[in-house]
Amino acid sequence: MPAHEFVRSLVNYRLIELEDQMSLAVGSLARATIRTSGILALRLLLVASTLILLTRLLDPADFGVFAGITALSVMAGSMATMGTHLVVMRNVAADTSSGARTMEYAAGATLVGAALMSIIYASAVAWVVPSGALPLFAIAALAIADVVLHPFLQLTSGRLLGTGSVARSQVLLILPLAFRLLAVIALLGFAPQAPLGLYCLFYAGASLAALAVCWMSGGTTLPSLRSWRLPSIPEWKDALGYACLNLTATAPGELDKALSARLLAADAAGIYSTASRITGAIVSPITALMLSALPRLFSMQVTRDRHLVPAVFAASLFYGITAAGALYLATPHLAGLFGPDYASLEFTLPLLAIAVPGMTLRLSGASTLMATGRPIARACIEGVGLSVMALVAILATTGLAPHAWPLIYAVTASEWSMAILAWLTIAGRCRRGQATTRQTTPD
Repeated sequence: MPAHEFVRSLVNYRLIELEDQMSLAVGSLARATIRTSGILALRLLLVASTLILLTRLLDPADFGVFAGITALSVMAGSMATMGTHLVVMRNVAADTSSGARTMEYAAGATLVGAALMSIIYASAVAWVVPSGALPLFAIAALAIADVVLHPFLQLTSGRLLGTGSVARSQVLLILPLAFRLLAVIALLGFAPQAPLGLYCLFYAGASLAALAVCWMSGGTTLPSLRSWRLPSIPEWKDALGYACLNLTATAPGELDKALSARLLAADAAGIYSTASRITGAIVSPITALMLSALPRLFSMQVTRDRHLVPAVFAASLFYGITAAGALYLATPHLAGLFGPDYASLEFTLPLLAIAVPGMTLRLSGASTLMATGRPIARACIEGVGLSVMALVAILATTGLAPHAWPLIYAVTASEWSMAILAWLTIAGRCRRGQATTRQTTPD
């Protein structure tokens, strides 16, 4: 056989082999994602139903205040475990028997973290929301729900996720959403004169009820109170790195709502926050994708699994483009679901759709960086994105802006900058790993 024909046949063989391997990776990932997506589809239904009904209960001004304060409580709550819920997941994934030992100091760290974050949350609320916009009892109720109670559900969910029980771990986090939906339905039936304060109380009650149900059903894996302890210094160092990661991972989806409450007029903040919640719900299937891929990514180096990472990128990009197009086309129908007070959504959602592919790529890229040994790179990239968001939003806003455009520009710039930086970093690591592999492979 001539040399050039031999080379051509060899190249064709390798291309077919690579295609088969990619198909296996995509197929395995898709099957795991589908198993998880059933639970996350229920989560999406609960979130969407609550959002639609809540906008029927609250006018845009009240919803803007609520969204801004809950954004702060969620960000504070993301630090309340001090990163120990991720340590629990990592340790259990490596050694199932280590779960009980890790949970002992994770619970103690969460107790301390919840107290510290509650203080920071109170200070942040005073800066973001005008005085008197929400009663103090309502502000405290949101802190109890997101900063004190929810982190303990995260600990239990992290342990289940480490064992590969992704669906069960998500069921725990869905319980508060189900109870909040019931609360909104009840308030719509009673039609109180000041619904926002009452809903905040119900919001906290939903988290308490979820934790109680989990505890009584035996679903919680928290240790007994007697065994709770504070982490040692090495354990603190190990966990706090994950705490920073969790904050930078949570903040891109929440900071914009806090900024809107600070920078936009009350009605504009409510319209923008509603549109932002809609796009957040639309990109949630990427969460299912990454939850399914995380155990495999944690247990392998990127250079040893060259087909899973490209599959994640392709799925994220394809879904992001598809979701953005669907959002653009469905905007008139979506806007009609929220009532006449939210008619401006018809102009806000198409603009925000431009950011959707950036969101999906940012979510998948950030998770891939963390799981494949680049947590510092992830934190730095997300820090850059958050800085871009804040800077663009502040520079584009003069006074209390009567429209949401400044935040839309800021979020679009932020999401795409994080997505591009994350995947360029991953691509560079893969290329270096492949070069190293070729150098160490004997001829």
